[in-house]
Amino acid sequence: MGFSAKLKRVVVARSSFRTSVLTLVAGAVSSQLITLLISPILARHYSVAAFGQWALFVAVSAPLGIVSAAKYDSAVMLPKEDSEARKIAFASLVHVAGFSLLAATILFIALNSHFTFSGTVRVWMILPISICAQGINLVFATLLNRSGAYSDISKSRVIQSTVTAVANLTGMIPASKGLIDGGLILICGTVLGQIAGSVTLVMGYGKKKFKLLIYRNRYDRNLVKKYFDFPLYSMPEAAIGAILSNFPIYAFSYFFGGAATGQYSFAQRCLMLPAAIVGTAISQVNFKKFSSLYAVGKFSRSVFLAALIRSASIALLPAIFFLLFGREIFITIFGDKWHQAGEMTVMLAIPVFILFVFSTISGAHVVLRIQHASLASAIVSLLSKFMVLFVFFRDGVIIILVLFFIVDVLVSLAMNIFTFARIDGATS
Repeated sequence: MGFSAKLKRVVVARSSFRTSVLTLVAGAVSSQLITLLISPILARHYSVAAFGQWALFVAVSAPLGIVSAAKYDSAVMLPKEDSEARKIAFASLVHVAGFSLLAATILFIALNSHFTFSGTVRVWMILPISICAQGINLVFATLLNRSGAYSDISKSRVIQSTVTAVANLTGMIPASKGLIDGGLILICGTVLGQIAGSVTLVMGYGKKKFKLLIYRNRYDRNLVKKYFDFPLYSMPEAAIGAILSNFPIYAFSYFFGGAATGQYSFAQRCLMLPAAIVGTAISQVNFKKFSSLYAVGKFSRSVFLAALIRSASIALLPAIFFLLFGREIFITIFGDKWHQAGEMTVMLAIPVFILFVFSTISGAHVVLRIQHASLASAIVSLLSKFMVLFVFFRDGVIIILVLFFIVDVLVSLAMNIFTFARIDGATS
């Protein structure tokens, strides 16, 4: 192959990557723009405690939703044959249904036992619906990612944010007057958005493909055994990872109450959540690229480093902006009662930037099948955060939050150095 042909292939590959990322990022940015535009309104009509209640529900439902498919959804990307990928997707959906039913049964028994629950606590009966919607979302997003249907993934995110925003805006006046519990409105809006997003993904997958997936497949135990390393290593890793990302919410709810949880959750909503969503968009494209190159023996350290540098260049300017102006932005836009959330964004700007970069290349862990190392690093991070909380819980929210993110950065750095070292041996 001549130099001009090689150059053309490189240009086309870069153009394809940029188009794919821009499509996903456009959906992510649009969905977050909707969220950010209504945030000043919601911040003035919902109490800090209501945001804390909503944050705790999301912090509980997210880890359960992530593991509902036993992480077989991640394995959908790996087979060369589409028929095998569909069988894995079908098994994933079976696991989602079973896990959601189990959660509903446990909650039903608990809420109808001799214990007394308040009306606020009964909102947890919505939890299985949220788990099921998140699981379906994961499976069909991976199927669409495999086929490169990024526009459908973006569309689902925009619709999910829109439905959530409409629900939150509809309930804010009754909530501000004390007629309806504000936390309940925020939770129901989130779950309705999750359902709408899942339905959009299924529709984007296509009616014919959906029928082929559901009616032409069976639960293949041999295939489930073939990819058993995903529930064995990836599932606990994903659960611990989700718990780690929400660990401040658990800790603040227990030690500092709903107000501190609300402040942190609002900072997360405006800073960390957009970073996570844009990071997920880039991560999906990187995952597809890594898996495709690995399949033909061309996944290299240079590819890995190029993906890392590309992510860093995207996130650097926003990180500097929040570092310099985060507190003033929060007070000006959302009001004085959110000043602590503004302080949190300033303290977290750089750690969030670093974690954003590392998250976008995490697909390499799956491609290299080193989930056991990811699990070990997640366990180390969780234990370290428990130690931080035990030693420094009297020093206040900000100090604990910064130490949590220092732990995250150090563990992520070690994990990616290990990944970099494994690439050459795995692809040689």
